[in-house]
Formats: sequence, C-alpha cells, structure tokens
Amino acid sequence: APSVFFHLLEGLTLQTVAFSNLDFQAVDPQNMRIKMRGVAQSVNSIALQADYLSKSGAIASPIFSNIDREPSGVNFDLTAIINPVALRYAQIGAVSVPQVPQEESWGFPF
Repeated sequence: APSVFFHLLEGLTLQTVAFSNLDFQAVDPQNMRIKMRGVAQSVNSIALQADYLSKSGAIASPIFSNIDREPSGVNFDLTAIINPVALRYAQIGAVSVPQVPQEESWGFPF
C-alpha cells in the first residue's frame, strides 16, 4: 500500500534531509524500487540518513549518488529497494516507525 510507504518515509527521514521528487517503480509486488532527489543540510546528514535507512528493514541497499554542494544545501540522488513485507496493506494502522535519531546524538555537526 503506497500510504504505508509514505508513512515509513516520513518516519525514516531525518529533519536535516528533504526529498523533492519520487519515482516509485513496482514491476511486481516482490520487485519495488525507489528513486528520489533530495537535499540535505550537510554531507554528514546524508551519511546518517544512509545508515538509518539501511538499518530500518523497510528500505534496502540505499545508494546515494550525484552528491553536489549547492547554496541551498547538499543535493543528492537516492536509489533503493523496498522490502515488500514493510508495505503490506495489512500494515496500515499497525505500522510502528522507530524514532529517527537526530544528528546531535551521533556527534555530527549541523
């Protein structure tokens, strides 16, 4: 269910990271991928976001590419595989998204 994906994405996104577009590719229920463009406050934010997504269990193999520092922040592209179990329709209302750690707790400066 796409609504479950958006709930997960909201819960898994750091406050210092924002996504500007999303390409959700579902070839079949077992083969789903995302491509997103985003901006982060720092390269450290991208590193922390990659670590958090990898450990979530819902998003696998996140690859951040085209990292480019701009006046608005650090722009990047993200591609990843979606765990289909995490998006089951039965998960609606039962999805528990872990608390996203903030950069201060990881020792990264903003």
